[in-house]
Amino acid sequence: GLGNGRCLPAGPLREPPERLADVDAVLFNGAPADRAEGYAFGLRPSALVNVRTGERRNLTYFPPGQAVHAVAGIGNPQRFFKTVQALDWQPIAHPFADHARFSREALTFSPALPLLMTEKDAVKCRAFAADDWWYLAVEAEPSPAFVAWFDAQLERLLPHRRA
Repeated sequence: GLGNGRCLPAGPLREPPERLADVDAVLFNGAPADRAEGYAFGLRPSALVNVRTGERRNLTYFPPGQAVHAVAGIGNPQRFFKTVQALDWQPIAHPFADHARFSREALTFSPALPLLMTEKDAVKCRAFAADDWWYLAVEAEPSPAFVAWFDAQLERLLPHRRA
């Protein structure tokens, strides 16, 4: 889970592994179940957001089978493309390097279809976004085991006061 154990840019970590000694809990994104050394959480798609205007739409805005150009400049672009497929849309995948710099020219594809990207990528594209560019908003869903642990920590720190 630590890759090569090095921090960015030489590795995948944002903090050194020694930092784990100072944390109360570790959550693993995309882990299939709670792990012995931590807890799992997933990302659940919640809305489509227009990159240019910020307009939010329900996920039903794109009908089942909708073809889209799917752009991902993240560490695991295939996870994003699988999420788009799971929504019953037909992504034409355009993977980019993690932390890629985008331009309108680099994101103009044929045929003309809606363009769908991650929120992380959308932040870098707002200044030049086209009308039909969207990002997939997601919400973190912690596992039930983590929620129970967290509730117990809150109860320990902030016990209910009765009058």
